[in-house]
Amino acid sequence: MAESQQILRGGDPIKPSLASGYWGLWVFAIFWNGIALAACFAAWDDMQRINSTEDYLLLMIVLFPLVGIFLIFQAVKNTVLYVSYGKSVLRLDPNPG
Repeated sequence: MAESQQILRGGDPIKPSLASGYWGLWVFAIFWNGIALAACFAAWDDMQRINSTEDYLLLMIVLFPLVGIFLIFQAVKNTVLYVSYGKSVLRLDPNPG
């Protein structure tokens, strides 16, 4: 009986699988912004010469750096949360709860 109590109470803690996922988000955000900014710089001359309403679709290129800014914001937020709180571990009492 003591073994079953020990097994239930002494179970392994549940650790998050994305504890270091903020590094992946940083890599993806930098990669995304590199491609998006290169596309904006490549289309800069064409964006300055917009004449008709069909040319306004070219402005959709600007959406990609905006998404990149959002990705950088999320990476900074996740890094601050990780530094502030560290790895969170869940221990159930009783296990399984």
